Amino acid sequence: KNTHMIPSLERLVNAIELKNAEGTFDASLHLKAQVDQLTGRNEELRKELRESRKEAVNFSNQLAKANTKIANLENEIDMLKKSEGGNIIFKSSNLPEGMSPSSMNMINSQNDYLMHLLQELENKEQLFKKLEEAIE
Repeated sequence: KNTHMIPSLERLVNAIELKNAEGTFDASLHLKAQVDQLTGRNEELRKELRESRKEAVNFSNQLAKANTKIANLENEIDMLKKSEGGNIIFKSSNLPEGMSPSSMNMINSQNDYLMHLLQELENKEQLFKKLEEAIE
């Protein structure tokens, strides 16, 4: 069993026991003790609420990161499925943390990749011409 020590509750019990021992009961003292008890409990609840809010924000941030990662992986899977028939494997760009992929980012990434492929093609064509000239 969990037992909680609440000082205001202890004071209430002591006051009631003292008054019962004397045979008189002071209602204002009893009410003051109850107010102290409720004030203490209110402070405990506020602290728990603050901690719960911090946890909720933390979990919300973790969920947002997980959803972003899932979206990136789904985009990567879609690109791989589309390029399955060819020899080209598209590599999605790594975005800065906290930034969700948008169409513009994906288009820019694909444009960069296309420019890289065109440069490779041009280099291979030049190498092919040099080899032809060397053979002749």
